Amino acid sequence: MLTPKEINTILRTVTTDKFEYRTFSVLLYDVRFELAKSRLMDTNIDKLQEHLIFMFGQKDQWNTGKISIIDIQQCLLISKKVNLTPFQIQMLIGLSQPDKDGLVDYKDFASKCKDYINELFSIKALSEKATLI
Repeated sequence: MLTPKEINTILRTVTTDKFEYRTFSVLLYDVRFELAKSRLMDTNIDKLQEHLIFMFGQKDQWNTGKISIIDIQQCLLISKKVNLTPFQIQMLIGLSQPDKDGLVDYKDFASKCKDYINELFSIKALSEKATLI
């Protein structure tokens, strides 16, 4: 059974008048995944940024707007809203741009995290990972 949203998305995706039976299951999987991702991201991606700012802010004892890379790593590891592997966390930390004292502007960094995580779960990124595997 297909939902009306799935049908409309499939019809917008297909550029010809015919479907190939062999590839329809892949198309349907991609459409369902994209719809699930868009529902998830629409409801949670902005909240994710707010959540990260809140978590990082708890480590900012002096209200400077900056915390250490170690604090960032700890927050990302214990966060219940961010489900990233240690490797993905290290990739995020690579975007942190610490100052000369080794501190990171965590509000700016939370925005970068949101963008990275959004890209990380895009169809293109997941397809590239599947191809590598």
